[in-house]
Amino acid sequence: MLLVVGDVVRDHRDSALGIVAGLAEAPGPNLVVVRMSGGFVRLCEPHVLHLVARRSRPLTKSQSIAVTIAVLCAVTAAYLGARAAYELGELTPVSWSP
Repeated sequence: MLLVVGDVVRDHRDSALGIVAGLAEAPGPNLVVVRMSGGFVRLCEPHVLHLVARRSRPLTKSQSIAVTIAVLCAVTAAYLGARAAYELGELTPVSWSP
């Protein structure tokens, strides 16, 4: 199993979750540097780690524009649907009276 910096891993010895921070060279086998919650660092052998989640790449500019357009379309559709239902008398407006 190949681990990449930023991967979330679980140490199967005590089920502790952490994030891979790098590699540490030791006289014997190489060790994986895992940053645990609380800010401390643990050195683990690669065979005791299980991959839980892989770090995702950031969105490209075109992907972020597409997501923004999709969200705007969804908000517009929800507004138009609520407005049409209100005009038909099926929906009452929300009042914030105490």
